[in-house]
Amino acid sequence: MTEHEWLTCNKPQPMLEFLFAHPGYSERKMRLFAVACYWQVAAFHWDEPLFDAEIDAIERYADGLISLDDLLAVSLAHYRDLFPGEEESALGFVQLEGDYAVWIADWAAQRTRYAGDPSWPVGAAETGQANLLREIFGNPFRLVRLDPAWRTANAVALGEAVYAARAFGRLPALADALGRAGCTNPEILAHCRQLGEHVRGCWALDLLLGKT
Repeated sequence: MTEHEWLTCNKPQPMLEFLFAHPGYSERKMRLFAVACYWQVAAFHWDEPLFDAEIDAIERYADGLISLDDLLAVSLAHYRDLFPGEEESALGFVQLEGDYAVWIADWAAQRTRYAGDPSWPVGAAETGQANLLREIFGNPFRLVRLDPAWRTANAVALGEAVYAARAFGRLPALADALGRAGCTNPEILAHCRQLGEHVRGCWALDLLLGKT
């Protein structure tokens, strides 16, 4: 994949295949991508409390709030419900937890197609997921560095508050705080001021908070 292809691609699968072999691959970010894919099509969710619980557990595990055993226990409860009497299938899904993001992305895209909602034409979900990958992984062809001097107490505190509360509408204020701290990096400032969907795992916010 070339840089131009990464920036213009509207299908997540080739981007995922590229990322899996890239030095900048992050299991945490990939799990947060799975979570974002799920909630991106929230309008099409059925009543699936066990699935919602698993998605919440995936995010909590990605942020280091629960152990892997805790995550797998929630996943197993979900899959046992999906496959009653088929313990081997349930365990198989849990063992594939590391590949979960790819499955979630495909599931989310299919959900919009099944819904037949004209606001989600064919390809809309895939385009949304491609945008999420750029939101979370940035441009893997251009390494962006953040000067430690820009990590002022005010900027970091604001970034942590944005992340904790999912208050992404405050990212422009974060750009202003970084600017006052001396940040002149156009990619970081432009991304924070960018309109559109931001999620946990946002590459610019992660960079400030030291998350990988």
